[in-house]
Amino acid sequence: MMCIPEQAIREKALKMPIAYLGDCQAASTPNDKGEWCFDLKAYADLANKYSKYSVSVADPYRRRISGCCDRADQY
Repeated sequence: MMCIPEQAIREKALKMPIAYLGDCQAASTPNDKGEWCFDLKAYADLANKYSKYSVSVADPYRRRISGCCDRADQY
């Protein structure tokens, strides 16, 4: 078993696809220390599934672009 603090998983989930948190919850068992414990195979499957996702260097700028009137070159 591999146990990871829940807060660390939630922080990482902010940068991952929406399904990441749900998949982590489904594959883990919470313990009384505030950690989510994964079977090693389940953890390896999750790591493999989400290993291709990374935050773009443009991500901080994308959040500032609100719609039709904003232009990416303004930033």
